[in-house]
Amino acid sequence: MKRILKLVLGAIGGLIALCIISSIIGSKNKAEREAAAQAAAERQAADNKVKLDEGVAALGTNLAPAQLVTTCMAVAKAGGVPSAHAVKCGDALLAEGQVVLAAKRAADAVLLLEQAAKLSSKKDEAQTALNDAKVAVATEAATTDLKRAEDAVAAKNLPKALAAAKDAQKQVTVGLQVKADDATLTELKGKIEAVLMKADPEKRAAAEQAAFATMNAKEHLAAAKAALADGYDSKRKWGGDIEGALRHLAAIAAPAPEMTEAKKLQQEVAARRAREKVITCDCELVQGRLVVTEGPEDGAPADRLGDITVTGHSTLKSNAALWFELPEVMSITVIEYAKYNDVRGNEKTIKAAEFTVSRAKAKGIKWENVRTENVLKVIDKAWVAPGVAVLVDG
Repeated sequence: MKRILKLVLGAIGGLIALCIISSIIGSKNKAEREAAAQAAAERQAADNKVKLDEGVAALGTNLAPAQLVTTCMAVAKAGGVPSAHAVKCGDALLAEGQVVLAAKRAADAVLLLEQAAKLSSKKDEAQTALNDAKVAVATEAATTDLKRAEDAVAAKNLPKALAAAKDAQKQVTVGLQVKADDATLTELKGKIEAVLMKADPEKRAAAEQAAFATMNAKEHLAAAKAALADGYDSKRKWGGDIEGALRHLAAIAAPAPEMTEAKKLQQEVAARRAREKVITCDCELVQGRLVVTEGPEDGAPADRLGDITVTGHSTLKSNAALWFELPEVMSITVIEYAKYNDVRGNEKTIKAAEFTVSRAKAKGIKWENVRTENVLKVIDKAWVAPGVAVLVDG
């Protein structure tokens, strides 16, 4: 026991020693980093002092315009232009900044004109030029970001579009703070807001909801027609923005005179939905008889007939009311096929069930209230292969 205790105490002592050593090393490293940073700062200060002295000395000579601008900027960066040379530098930087701005190098012009606004004898002129340069920088950046946002919207990359539009919005905000009445920035602001509306689902939804609330019955009817026309396939007689149309039609209430036409459009919506269901199902419409084929399902066959459960009557229950919205459909037949292994182990495909209902019979059926197993009792024909199970409600 004493030996174990000594081992434990020894381990604890080792850990404490390790922590102390690590702390000492960490403190030493921190001190070394701080000393190195201090040395670097001192070297930079000494370098700036040399450049400042050289620059100030050069300013006392007769420099060419380009050399004067370069020297003034170097002196300003190294520590500041002495008052004795302030006006000379300021006026030179103003002149050069205006030239650079005219050459559409706005970002470079800003650096020159910021110093000119402090030093020049023409401070108002320099400040005006600086403002113009800042607005130009903001305009250029906002235009680039807006282009990125519009391209992202076209590519349906809405997160990227939203980020780029927000970047553009920030640039416009900065520019308008400098010049609130700038026409170009104001125009960009409107375009950016339009992109944000497309890229930001919440903002778009809020704007659409606000606009929807102010619409009258006539406007709702026109919007419903426009929605139905959007993407409509005239050959197949289906398509369009069905949900959008229904939303506007639901907002039209009696006694609005548009109610009569709204009801006709609702019937058109129902017919399109039914036609779409028919077109996209595995079915065929011949002389008023819609024949829907189901199965056999992919995968392994059933081990025996009793393992097969037919669901065609459930398909009829779910879709009959919709399919009968098509005036050309007079009856619906669902034929179901299934696979199973016979007694010899061979895979067989059989017709497992057939269910038929006529338009006349369907008129008296409220499909949503009928239990699935009772569908067989209310339709015109229900045939199920012997030994096959039928889906029932739980």
